Amino acid sequence: MKRTILTASIALLTIVGCTKSEDFVMDSAYGLIDVTIPTGIEGADSDSKASIESSQLYWNANDAVGIFAGSGNVNRKFTLKSGEGTASGTFSGQMSPVATPVTMVLYYPYVENTSTYERIPANDDFRNQVFEGSFDENGRFDNFGQYSFLAGIITDFTIDKVWPSEKKPSFKNITSVVRFKISSSLSEALPILKVGVKSADTDQEPFRLPYYYMVDESGSVTYSYYHASDIFTSISDKNRLTLESGSTKYVQMAAMPNKFTDGQQLNVYVEGINNDGRNFRYVVPKTVQNTHSFISGKRTTINVPLESGTSVELADRVKVTTLAGTSSLTAPIFNQCDSYTAASAFWDDGTIEKYEAGRTYSFATSGSHTASFNHWGESTSLTFEKLTGISAIDFTDVY
Repeated sequence: MKRTILTASIALLTIVGCTKSEDFVMDSAYGLIDVTIPTGIEGADSDSKASIESSQLYWNANDAVGIFAGSGNVNRKFTLKSGEGTASGTFSGQMSPVATPVTMVLYYPYVENTSTYERIPANDDFRNQVFEGSFDENGRFDNFGQYSFLAGIITDFTIDKVWPSEKKPSFKNITSVVRFKISSSLSEALPILKVGVKSADTDQEPFRLPYYYMVDESGSVTYSYYHASDIFTSISDKNRLTLESGSTKYVQMAAMPNKFTDGQQLNVYVEGINNDGRNFRYVVPKTVQNTHSFISGKRTTINVPLESGTSVELADRVKVTTLAGTSSLTAPIFNQCDSYTAASAFWDDGTIEKYEAGRTYSFATSGSHTASFNHWGESTSLTFEKLTGISAIDFTDVY
């Protein structure tokens, strides 16, 4: 049990008084009991789409769940104690005893400062996902849990000092997965940085992104959402993806349930960067039906063949060459119009980063270097904070 020691020195001045020190020992967890909760993750029911494999739904170190169990247990935090890398784990924390039966609501991932399970904020990372895992057909999606929302209930719950052995919560997942099956018959190898799908109609926003999750005491989960014209994932820097000629790779992304209409037009896009430091984007059009809609707990595979006739776009970019002996370079600042989207900065020594305005990069060597700064959409001008150490600026691929 956690204890906090407070030392208070109080000086009382009276005619016959003196100065006296008092030590106060206060228990910050008064009345709470240490509890370990056994958990599991339910598999999806059968459907025409493939269920998300249980291997993708496993607990990671530092995972935490929140629980609500009566007025004395509002959003208690329980952290993973055992079961890392499995779908069954135990979580430990502290809670108040529950004498009168209540419905316990559990959810994942834990969110601080949430006072009700009827309004749990969604993870801000959902819009800007990064895929970490392997690229084979039934490969790992190591950070799927980062974008998931799981919830479960236990009815008629009471606890005195020890967790009731007959009560084991099972979490239901409402998130779906999109798996991009990317194949190439192109002659060159393609370093892939990002994969996504967007509406072909710029006036349509067919994809849902979560805002708040709402759980009720029956275990049902609903969510408030906003719409987006596209959803996408970047490839983690921890495990770069290069698509060789004649090969097929798989990239996975979490998605919220949504419904398409018959005949709806979408574009799947694959972004990367060539050996010269310029971003490219292959676009594969798709006509979808209602049956292609994303479903909770299911995985939808989208075929993305890259062929000689596949439409390809090249990003606008500025190339900057340094003087010999210069060891660093500061990225220019693009004026951002409504359609502008940052792409990559290619630093000549093999380092690839998302472009960041005004970023100063130090090269490993002090020779002459040529860096590329890419963007999508329109930028009407750019600014250099300083021109020191620059020998040439190439605008050929912009204007």
